[in-house]
Order: sequence, then C-alpha cells, then structure tokens
Amino acid sequence: MKVLLVNPPTANQFTLEMDEFVVKERGFYPPLGILSLATYLNRKTEHRAELIDCVAEEIGHEALLARVAVSRPDVVGISSTTFTLIDTLKAAEGVKRLLPKIHICVGGPHTRIYPRETIVREHVDSVVIGEGEFALAELCERLSRGASPEGMPGVLYKGPDGAILGDDTLLHIKDLDALPFPDRSLIRNELYWSVIGETRPSTTLMTSRGCPYRCTYCLHDRTYRCRSVPHVIDEIRNCLDLGIREILFFDESFAANRAHAKRLCEAIVAEKLRFIWHVRIRLNNIDDELIEGLRRAGCRRLQLGIESGSQEILDRVSKDINLADIDPVFRKMKRAGFALFVDFMIGLPGEREEQVRSSIDLAKRLPADFAQFSIFIPLPHTEIYEEGLRNGTICNDYWQAFARNPVSGFVPPFWHEYFTTPQLLHWYRTAIREFYFRPRYILRRALKIRSFRELLHYARLAVRLCLHTFSRKCSGRRKAP
Repeated sequence: MKVLLVNPPTANQFTLEMDEFVVKERGFYPPLGILSLATYLNRKTEHRAELIDCVAEEIGHEALLARVAVSRPDVVGISSTTFTLIDTLKAAEGVKRLLPKIHICVGGPHTRIYPRETIVREHVDSVVIGEGEFALAELCERLSRGASPEGMPGVLYKGPDGAILGDDTLLHIKDLDALPFPDRSLIRNELYWSVIGETRPSTTLMTSRGCPYRCTYCLHDRTYRCRSVPHVIDEIRNCLDLGIREILFFDESFAANRAHAKRLCEAIVAEKLRFIWHVRIRLNNIDDELIEGLRRAGCRRLQLGIESGSQEILDRVSKDINLADIDPVFRKMKRAGFALFVDFMIGLPGEREEQVRSSIDLAKRLPADFAQFSIFIPLPHTEIYEEGLRNGTICNDYWQAFARNPVSGFVPPFWHEYFTTPQLLHWYRTAIREFYFRPRYILRRALKIRSFRELLHYARLAVRLCLHTFSRKCSGRRKAP
C-alpha cells in the first residue's frame, strides 16, 4: 500500500506563546514522529511511505490537497496535537472529499489523550494511540488484505455500520533499537533550523523516550526507555553524511539515565564525531563527571527548566530540584564553557507576587545566555489540571470540550489562582524587560557576535522583542473560553 504521512498546516493552530513573533522566529524542527513512522514502513514492510511537512514547507490546505491528488495514496496518516486539531480535521475532510475511498488514520499527542473524541469525527477512519510504528505497519498490512483492525491494541476504528470499535490501550515500544532511526532523506533538511542555533540546517534527535520524573504540570510519557549508544552513534553519523552539522538532543530529559549519557559522550569522543550539539537536561542529573564528558564531546548549549525561584513552588509542582544547588551548578557549567538556556513559568499554582519576583531575580542572577518566560497554562490530564477541576480553580473541563467540539478562536486560559490575566501579562512583560534589556546583558551578548549576519539577526530579534514587550500587543490575545 502507498501511505502518505502528513504534518498538517497551521492555519488554525493556537499556541501557548504570549507573542506571535516568538512562534514565527524560533525556526522549524523536523517532524520526528511521522518521520519515524515513514522510516519503519519503508524499511520493515513492503508498504511505501512518503511524508509532507506542511509546517516547514509553509503550505496550506489547498496546496496539501494538490500534493495528495498527485500522490494518490491508499492511506493518509495525519499527526495531531491538540493545538493543531482543527487543521488535522480540516485536512482529513479535504482528503476524504478528494479521495472518498481513502483510509484516514490520525495519531500523535492529541489521540493519546482524546482517542475516542477523535475517532467519532466524520472523516477519521482509525486512531492510533501512543507510539505507533508497529501498530501503523500492522494496520496497513490488514487494510491491504481487506481485513479489519479487530483485536489490535492501541487502535480504535469505525465498523461498517459506523460503530466505534477497537482497543484504547496506550502503546509503548520497549526496545527502541527495534526501530530504524529516522530517515532524514525523506524530508528537505535545509528547511530546519533554530533561532538560537549556530548553523543551518539543524535537526533534532532522540536518545530516549519518556521521562521518569513526576512534575505535576507535565504530560510527558513516564515510561522511560533508552536507545543503545551504538544505535544513537549510527544516527549521528547519518546526520553528518547528510550535511547536518548541528543537532539538538530532544529527549524530555537527556541524562535521566546519567550513566547512559556519559557513555554516549565517551562514544562521540572515541568516534571523533565533530558537530555542534545541545541538550535539554535537568539540574539534578548534572554532576562534575557529566559536565566534563559533555564538554569533551563538544556539547555547546544546555537547556534547563528551572521554572521558579521559590523552593515552595518547586516542591508544590514536584520539580525535584533544590534552589541551593542552582547557583553552584550554573557556575560550573559556565566555567566549562557552555551556553545556558533557562526556562521559567509565571503564575504556577500557589504563586504570589513574592514568588514571581524571586523567579525574575534568579533569572537575572544566573549566568544564562537566554531565558524563556511563559505564563503557566495547565495542560489536559496533568495532575495540576485535575487538581484545578477538583478544587474549582478550573470551572469546566475546557480541554475536553474543545476536543469534542474544536472551534476556531479557542484559547486556553491561564491558571487564575492569585492573579488576573492583566496581572500575569504584566509580570510576563516585566520578566522579559528586566532580563533582556539590562545593559550588562546587552553588552555581554554584543561581545559574542562574530559576524555581520549574526549582528543583523540579533538586532532584528531585539527590535521585535522590544516592540512586543513595550507595546503590550499581547494583552488582547487571551480570553478565557
């Protein structure tokens, strides 16, 4: 069978970002999920898969349908997040009208949370729940024989009479080495880059899936598994062969298995692999040996979620880090030569003005090169969201209401425990202004600029950041549903 996998357009996407320019300027990451699906089908089955990344290619629904008309696949798989749900369903409707007999399967993060709300949609024939490489391959095999998906775990489907059938088990793949690494020759690698990257093209790479930690605001899969080091090394080599010289290791927590992370660093050194790379890592996974290993292996940037400058708030959200460790660890990382990127959230449960101010002061005190501030919005099915529904901080299950009836204009509300929306926006702007517009910070960044192109890039970002921060244009973007 011929399979077309689609990362849908974003015409109706909503975002958790406060300012639209942040979304537009941060670049594009390759769609590793559907890329892995396509690779598995091509390498491990007789079915043939192609891929369209409407986001990076910047194509809309009409252009997508034109591509589908040329490809004429038997199965179309569409990846969906809750943020792209409207466009996912619009793409499904358009494809079904174009090719009425085609089978449309939807997967991705949204179906992991709301599988039954998705399968009832008119133009959706099946839903895969969780990690779908094996399941999609089996589904295609059955469809090619004219068989139904009956008995397949993690797959919901419609029967001949329209009845919803199947099993909504969440799928996990235990042995990640059983999956071939993503075949990046299926995509246009030159399209992918990061605003804080050093070169183009760049890519993302996963050495593990899941996260073993219990942050109550997080929705990540907590079934943590690692790929073998040789498997990861082979993927790095493949990226280099394709001309990619910059990689962001996109694990939810790169060194949750610290021994595995150290072995990977040692292998990169031993294989003499030279490339620019960055990791997302937790503070409590870092020790002196890992810092040295990352440095020797050529890692250049560490991204850390600190989230709050208040130990009380960190404990409330089960962040499992100690404020007393932050300053000494950051000093060690900076002495080792890493660029440091930190994340903070404003308006977390229990936060008052004192705690928000402590977060801003901590961000300014740390030797961070970049800081990302966001206003906390509870995600569906997280512990905090369920807590809010129980205690009345959240009045209705608006995420499920949207999943059942996805309409344009939906914007998820902030956590309104002690702050109003205008107050949260005030603190958000204050954090950006105080961090990025310090003379010391501006001078430090200016001294690191090495080319005229880099100067223009940062100058443009600074102007747009300034306009959005001081003009207060983001204040009208959010209304509670």
